[in-house]
Amino acid sequence: MSEFGYIPDSSVEQKPFSNKGIFSPTDIYNLDQADKWTPQLGQLELIETQTASSDSTINFDTLGSYNIHFLTYTLTGNSADVGLFSRFSKDGGSSFRDSSYHYAQIRGDGEGGFTDVKSTSMWAMQLSDGANVASSGHAFNGYVYYYNLQHATKYSLNTNISSYTDKNAATSAMNYGSGAYPVLESHTALNIFPNTGNISGTASLYGIKEYS
Repeated sequence: MSEFGYIPDSSVEQKPFSNKGIFSPTDIYNLDQADKWTPQLGQLELIETQTASSDSTINFDTLGSYNIHFLTYTLTGNSADVGLFSRFSKDGGSSFRDSSYHYAQIRGDGEGGFTDVKSTSMWAMQLSDGANVASSGHAFNGYVYYYNLQHATKYSLNTNISSYTDKNAATSAMNYGSGAYPVLESHTALNIFPNTGNISGTASLYGIKEYS
């Protein structure tokens, strides 16, 4: 019998896509405790949830050891014309890079208007634009995937989707697109913030688990 009770008794690789045989509940438990059982690839592991109350920024200075991060947020504010942005830090959140960001977005609204929003020399990466989050019931909602944040030999990237109330009409609006910080350095913190006013609400950062 093998270490984890494989049936038939044989030498079996204990890694994703290579497990063979039949597992008992005890086998599954022991493999899971040894971090060798793979119920699914890419599951989310919560790193931190933060609650903001009239804050100028939400900083996440613990990233764990993940190659891909996932951020969700639901935020209100005190401005009727505001965008939401994101930056990276290489010193644990003591300071954040404030130049040389690239992003490309499509912005659409409920009245059928679509525009390109883009830059190759911005002070942050844009997540949403032209929102009214000051009125009752209005909020930023969205998610962001971050890639390669802690790789010193790869660019830090993101893809994102957001929805909110348009500043000019009582209709919905949205942004979707991607961004990059094209400098080869390792980042140890990230943030999201409005370009004017303050924000309140919650934001949660997850790591996406990988198996080798």
